[in-house]
Amino acid sequence: MAISDEDIQKVREASDLVAIMGETGPVKQRGRDFWLCCPFHNEKTPSCKIDPALQLWHCFGCGEGGDVFAFIMKSQDLSFPEAVRYLAERAHIDIADDQAKRGPGMGQGAKARLRAVCAEAAEFFHTQLMRSKSPQAGAARAYLSQRGLGGDIPKTWMLGFAPGQGALVRHLASKGFQSNEMIQANVAVVGSEIDDPDFTKLVEMCGAMVVADRYCFGSMPGREEIELREGESALDAIARHYLYNNHCPRAMGPKNLKARKQYIYEKALEYGAEGDIIESMKFCEYWGYERAQDSAWLTEGFAVPGTLPVCQIERDYTCAASGQLRTRFQAFVESLEIKRIQAAEQKEGA
Repeated sequence: MAISDEDIQKVREASDLVAIMGETGPVKQRGRDFWLCCPFHNEKTPSCKIDPALQLWHCFGCGEGGDVFAFIMKSQDLSFPEAVRYLAERAHIDIADDQAKRGPGMGQGAKARLRAVCAEAAEFFHTQLMRSKSPQAGAARAYLSQRGLGGDIPKTWMLGFAPGQGALVRHLASKGFQSNEMIQANVAVVGSEIDDPDFTKLVEMCGAMVVADRYCFGSMPGREEIELREGESALDAIARHYLYNNHCPRAMGPKNLKARKQYIYEKALEYGAEGDIIESMKFCEYWGYERAQDSAWLTEGFAVPGTLPVCQIERDYTCAASGQLRTRFQAFVESLEIKRIQAAEQKEGA
């Protein structure tokens, strides 16, 4: 059932456009109108006008404008129904909408899903702090009390406790959220202690959308638990673990090497990736060899069902030459765009 006109009007009347747009920057009144710098393009002199009587806005710089729903749709990247729900929740208005009752994020856009992931994660952490009977949660409550942060403060500020051990991921999965949504919302990570969010940001600034990342190519299954046996030091446990669970190419046979390429290829298909960036994390000839091998195997489709464009780089290059790296990523993204256009033209010609 669609949102009724009556509910839309209620939300419109409860949403002050001046206050909402004022959250993006300083607003100055000139006569009966209000002016601010447009949030949708860079400018120093305010060119965006808000008419409080009509509840309309217009930017004379970029031409954007509309009512409060148009502003939310533009600023939050939402559809019209999603914008209405967003403002209704903000104004504490209940709307008769079956779709909103289907569960967190059902039928919503991508950004709405990510917001739902974050909201559910915050609620989970808060519940763990306030209600969990685990010794760790108890220690967290005791610590807050010692710091003078007990009483109503945790509830007022939605403080939380992270139990770790994959508890949040399991909880979100039980609520119907997918692993790629958790990763994109940054409430879960894939990789190792050398995770580098700035690297992902650089790639996205070059025009790509990172749908999945796995920064530690040397531990392909992800984080692994290292068992500390009785009478064994931590160093001995680490050495034993990596001796018997070695992922270095020097210790691999053809079967494992092919399996690693297959894994990357399947992950690309799973997340709908159009290309892959492979970075050698360790500066040695063995890892350099496998990085080059990945590029050839995946690009040419050797030992995998199809082909996958690859951009190969080295870790030391990443850390020391971000300008040159940006150029390489931009060229890689543009090459993927060209292939997409060519494929579309070929399909139309057929």
